[in-house]
Amino acid sequence: MKKTDVPPTSFPTQAEIIRFVVNTLDIQRDRKKIDEYVRVGDDSKHNRNDIIDKIIQPVLADSICSKLAESISFFIKSELDDYIQRFVLDKDLCFVQRNDISCFLAQELGGQTLFLFFGSRVSLQERNLLLNLKDNECLFQTLISQLDGDESWQQWYDSLSKENKDKLRNWAGGKSLPSIQSIKLLFKNSEHRTYKRIFILARAIEFFRKNKFGKIALDVARYKLRKESFTPYPYPHFFEPDELLFSKKDSFADSLFEQKGGKDKKLLRQQLDELTQEYYKKNYDKIYGLFELYMFEAQWHVLAGQNKKALEYYKQAFDHGLYRVGIQQKSVIKRSLSIAAIEKDLPFLKRLKQQAIAFGIYNSPFEQDELDSRVNNHQSRSRSNIVEDWEMKQWEQEFHSLFREEMFFDGVKPPTQTSVKQSNEKIKPDYRHVNRRVEISVIGGLKKQPQLLWFISDGKYEVVEKLLSKGASVDVYSEAGDTPLIMSVIKMSKDELDFVGEPDDRFFTLLSTYPHKPETINRRTSKKRLTPLMSAIDTGRVDIVQKLLDMGAEVDRKASVDDITPLYYCITLINRIQNPEKYGKEKMQQLLHPEIVNEMRRYVPTMLSDVDRSSPLFRSIQSTIDKSGYHIPTIDPQAIEQMAILLLNNGANPNCEHNIKGSVAIVYTPLLLAAEFDNAFLFEQILDFGGDIQKQAKYSTPDFDVDIEGICKQFNSERVLQLLRQTREAST
Repeated sequence: MKKTDVPPTSFPTQAEIIRFVVNTLDIQRDRKKIDEYVRVGDDSKHNRNDIIDKIIQPVLADSICSKLAESISFFIKSELDDYIQRFVLDKDLCFVQRNDISCFLAQELGGQTLFLFFGSRVSLQERNLLLNLKDNECLFQTLISQLDGDESWQQWYDSLSKENKDKLRNWAGGKSLPSIQSIKLLFKNSEHRTYKRIFILARAIEFFRKNKFGKIALDVARYKLRKESFTPYPYPHFFEPDELLFSKKDSFADSLFEQKGGKDKKLLRQQLDELTQEYYKKNYDKIYGLFELYMFEAQWHVLAGQNKKALEYYKQAFDHGLYRVGIQQKSVIKRSLSIAAIEKDLPFLKRLKQQAIAFGIYNSPFEQDELDSRVNNHQSRSRSNIVEDWEMKQWEQEFHSLFREEMFFDGVKPPTQTSVKQSNEKIKPDYRHVNRRVEISVIGGLKKQPQLLWFISDGKYEVVEKLLSKGASVDVYSEAGDTPLIMSVIKMSKDELDFVGEPDDRFFTLLSTYPHKPETINRRTSKKRLTPLMSAIDTGRVDIVQKLLDMGAEVDRKASVDDITPLYYCITLINRIQNPEKYGKEKMQQLLHPEIVNEMRRYVPTMLSDVDRSSPLFRSIQSTIDKSGYHIPTIDPQAIEQMAILLLNNGANPNCEHNIKGSVAIVYTPLLLAAEFDNAFLFEQILDFGGDIQKQAKYSTPDFDVDIEGICKQFNSERVLQLLRQTREAST
């Protein structure tokens, strides 16, 4: 089957929509980046949020005002997210061309977006810009006529030069559409900021109405704002291949994908060739693309044991399906990831992961620092952290659930999972080569790690002691970034008994007598992002935290999948212990949040979104999650308070900003968290160490910043509220 050019997508891409917004707002900054984003697509390094946050928002903040710019940026993101979920990933338009859906989208997406924006984000005067649109009159003419009765406007207008008055008359007559720059220059004084803002919005509306689909969107928004009925554009008619071909296609798909065994390889090949010929005869390749045929080809070659060839067809299916085939886009991404991981096709893996991020299937990766990059992602050779080693292994394992052994053609054996060469009990210490790496049996195959690390995890104290005495290095790590130090800390945790048996501090006591490199002390594991200091808090032992700080642990190094500092974690942990029922309910609710669901890939070998929530598997996953960080610890909260004070004494930043996945708060500090949990003792301590009482919480909803007093009232934090008032009285 020959490669075919990809026809225009049924749905406009996010990049195309952003470029239209940029043109509407006349943003000229970094146009090359935006054009590159449109050309390359969602897998471009200039991704959507970077363009919104670093190009659109700063320009609007400079042109209009920072609050409205922030509101517009948030609005663009949320509406694009809604567009992806409601349309792109929900509607299969495999046999629909863009022209056939554009009017419907202008109504449903454009009209609804403008209705929401002008209904909630602007002033009444600015809303009237849209409501007062006249078909035969330029909006600037309407606007200037309305402003003529404004005394301030009249004084300003009278002071204008003839050149600027002519400019306004040209705008009013519709002879030219002003640039944002020309509007800024005209209203350059701060007292004219309101005029500048309303003229920029008028400019955007005028740009919209010059476009056929923009005019539809404006009309729909006006109807909705006025609560008037209108005749909607119908959902586009689906073109279907002729009935016989459609029947053949469905029958073939059942045989190829659903039939478990006894597949006739030659017959399926013949049927696929016949389907292909008919598609080309009807020019479906040029009009609609060949997504289905490429998926058929990929599946056939996988079942024939030809993964390299299958991967080439998955690349074509991926291109032909984007912004076209609804939920099947998730399927092609998932299948392609498993084959690409087996074949180690790193560029394609990165592209697939970027697209999954753009579609909200995966979260954006955590930022890596120099310490992370030294240990993580050796297989993917990626410093960008887009594709992580643990993900590659997870995707490889998914191959065996997507392509079960009974599905393959007779005589074809699927790639086997790595066989176990020996049981872990048979691993013997090598005292001649003390830094030797040993192969450990794990689910799905084998992994290598330093023997020192293995014997610590296996509880062989005498062996560890002898290896160290013979010169074994403590600055070694496993493929996952585990070190002997972090393993020794984990063995002291009271809440990891299933893993370590009884808490055992012998290994840490021994290891802490040896000098460690700073990167070993502060290294985060690649998958669960644990550090020795963060893990030490779970032991409930203040002396262990003190020792790690003495050894050089960075007091504010963020860790865990929540990406929080040790101080923030201490406050969270105390609340978890003191309010177990409330905490449990909140966490179970958070399990429904897409960001939390995605991060659970670090704990379970599958996507939670792919699992039936009523199934035993989902209950098993819930149990795993509980043990992985949502459990209620059995440690003394007073000890954790002492740890928090210890961290503050060692320079912990009480105003460090946090953005927690699954939370609406995008800026939250340890002081704000102590206020929310009504922990008056720690609140007072944090204040003494420089906590900023003026710092406000920032939420993902624009224009919704809350100060400490507001947080206290919201969460009924009476003790902290009383303390707060006393503090303010004392300062005055």
